[in-house]
Amino acid sequence: MNQELPIAAFVTGTPFPRLLECFDVLGIATPKERTMRDAIRFYGSPAIDRVYEEWETDARVTSKAFAPAEGVVLALDGQYDSPGWCASKCKVSAIDTSLGLIVGAASLSSKDPGIDGKSVRMESRGTETVLEQLIDDGFTECGESPQIEPTEYRSMV
Repeated sequence: MNQELPIAAFVTGTPFPRLLECFDVLGIATPKERTMRDAIRFYGSPAIDRVYEEWETDARVTSKAFAPAEGVVLALDGQYDSPGWCASKCKVSAIDTSLGLIVGAASLSSKDPGIDGKSVRMESRGTETVLEQLIDDGFTECGESPQIEPTEYRSMV
């Protein structure tokens, strides 16, 4: 239970203080919060990363195998950890629009090199990172997005 409880809380998004309070009310002994965070760091995160990497590989293989003659159409979007101008984290995802599969993703922090603490740079840098990953994995660049002119894209970087 020492490893299952914190990992289940982490995967479901349950905050530790709320979980500990609930178990306290029920009179159920739990590991210390630090012990639970260590379980996530040493057991949960590596397992989740391994499963994600395997799933991402399968999604890319599937996307290439079922690609129409004109190629795969991707939609990329960034999600920030907070609204407004002060986000510190951003996750950029690339989705194969015909299959609905996420074929690439990148996580960024405002402290990453090249971001220089400016959250507005994270989404464009993440987009570059995801596209570079896909090209390295055998996807080829066919053209520009009809929604963004190349000069506009460069201005976002």
